[in-house]
Amino acid sequence: MVGMCGRFAVTTDPALLAEKIDAINEATATADASAAAPNYNVAPTATIPTVVSRHRGDRQRGEAGRSGSSLIEPRGDRQRGEAGRSGSSLIEPRGDRQRGEAGRSGSSLIEPSEPDDEPTRRVRLMRWGLIPPWIKVSPDGGPDTKGPLLINARADKVATSPAFRSSAKSKRCLVPMDGWYEWQANADPVLGKKAPKAPFFMHRDDGATLFMAGLWSVWKPASSAAPLLSCTIITTDAVGELAEIHDRMPLILAEDDWDAWLNPDAPLDPELLARSPDVHGIDMRPVSTLVNSVRNNGPELLEPATPQPEQITLL
Repeated sequence: MVGMCGRFAVTTDPALLAEKIDAINEATATADASAAAPNYNVAPTATIPTVVSRHRGDRQRGEAGRSGSSLIEPRGDRQRGEAGRSGSSLIEPRGDRQRGEAGRSGSSLIEPSEPDDEPTRRVRLMRWGLIPPWIKVSPDGGPDTKGPLLINARADKVATSPAFRSSAKSKRCLVPMDGWYEWQANADPVLGKKAPKAPFFMHRDDGATLFMAGLWSVWKPASSAAPLLSCTIITTDAVGELAEIHDRMPLILAEDDWDAWLNPDAPLDPELLARSPDVHGIDMRPVSTLVNSVRNNGPELLEPATPQPEQITLL
């Protein structure tokens, strides 16, 4: 079964999002601010809004980066983008552990151990598909990524995986979304495994924004280039009716847990990763197969499929 979450929708304007959650909007300060437009079919490598908590001087210390929309996409990423695979076959370069996993950026960005200001929530645009800081530069100037895109990180692996453990220490984020898509296999005695899968859209029954736990990273190709910000969505075991569609689901965080999750000065709290997700008020409905292609992007993708089977509500 392919990894998830591999496709989702986010339509909230970053400025409105920042106002709603009492955050500083840094999304419009980047060159690719146009990427913050409503996206009804977010696919891997897309630029998406995220929420982080950082100190005032972090941008001066190398985090005023780009989110990847102008980045030259490594060969094969487009083909892998529609599959939405997760996992990591990346091998950590020798010596990265001794270098504190700060990466090969060429600039010694040392954050003070005792910042003189409290961390503040910030809305930032990032590339979906985490790029660890130790990834080398490819001939085309982009990250030399090989293997599956790191769009997902298993909750039980983030603290130990070479690709994620550095981010898990102090670069944790929220990924806001209207909801996510998943495909259910159809039991067809004639077609068998060749039977087309039915897409479903999982969302809040009141239309409110969902906030998923995520990790982010800063990658620098050279000391003179702007850093590339990227992120991944953490997944956990699916529960309730959702498990009938897929065995994994994004890790939904309640508002009461946001500060503990985002705090860059606090260590990772394993309890936040181990909790069974609260799916009360989450609806799932079948939608059109138009969502199967990333070329389709519009509000019609969220409309119930016709004829509409019984909508499922998770109680």
